[in-house]
This record gives sequence, C-alpha cells and structure tokens, in this order.
Amino acid sequence: IDVAQGHGITITFISRGDRLEELQSYVTQKEYKHIEFRSLMDFDKLVVFFQKCDLGLVTLDLRHTSGHVPGKFVSYVSCGLPVLCIAGRSNNLGKIVTQNQLGDFIYDDSRKSIEQSVRKLSEKFVFCGLQEKMRHRARISNYAYNNFSTEGASLTVINSLFNKN
Repeated sequence: IDVAQGHGITITFISRGDRLEELQSYVTQKEYKHIEFRSLMDFDKLVVFFQKCDLGLVTLDLRHTSGHVPGKFVSYVSCGLPVLCIAGRSNNLGKIVTQNQLGDFIYDDSRKSIEQSVRKLSEKFVFCGLQEKMRHRARISNYAYNNFSTEGASLTVINSLFNKN
C-alpha cells in the first residue's frame, strides 16, 4: 500500500472477507487517499471495471508451491491486464507470467522489489503509446483465451485429434 503513495497510483480492493474491515480501518487511520474499496460485483461489471485499470495484482503466500492458477489471475489476463504476481520462487505461476510476458513475477514482498516491478510494468504496459498498450492487452487476452477458456481448450483437443498421424 505504501509503495503506491506519491506515485499517482490508485489501488482498488474489490473484496469481502474477515480482514477487509481491518484493512479499511488501517487505510482510514493512515489517511491514505489513493486507496479505494468496492463491493464484489458481477463478472460483467468487473470486466468493465478492469478495462479502466492498468495492472492486476496477485499475491500468494510465499510458501505456496502448488500449480494452482488463482481465479483472479485468470480474470485479469482474460481482460488483457498485465499482472504483478508476488509469490514464492517455486510457484508455477511465476513461470507462466514471465515466459508468456504477461507482466512481472517477484518472489519476495519487499518494498524495493515491488517498487521496481511497478516501475518496470508501468514503463512497459502503462506509459507506452495507445497502440502499443492495445497490442499488449490483445496479446495477453489471447493467451488467456487459448489457455484458460473452455473454447480454447476444446480447440486444442480437437486439433490434437485431427493432427495425429
């Protein structure tokens, strides 16, 4: 939260849960003006909201090592958002993000690492020209379509059946 302050970055939490009230209280106490909270919303509304965003953030417990791909990651990339993923070094999500140029992956949650990553992602995906930004978003959403959608999975299966020799 502190990393974004003074950098023209607004952080929006779309959430519910046990710790939300605690986080809201912390933000109020610190008088952060760059943090906002929104209620959970239907996926259609979420897609529209994501179109106004520049980056998605996925944070996983640094000890987490499974091959699980979080739903919020899939939602972000489906909408073409580049992702900053913070997770343990052995998490498979890091490989997916870096090999497919879907954003950035850092394996520690230090302020310095997060600042460097936000700066790098902003230069590559946010402060580029509109055409470049649209190209990135199209490439990222195409990756999501090909790898996470039922249509993409069906095409992969069908193609593999017909391309067998």
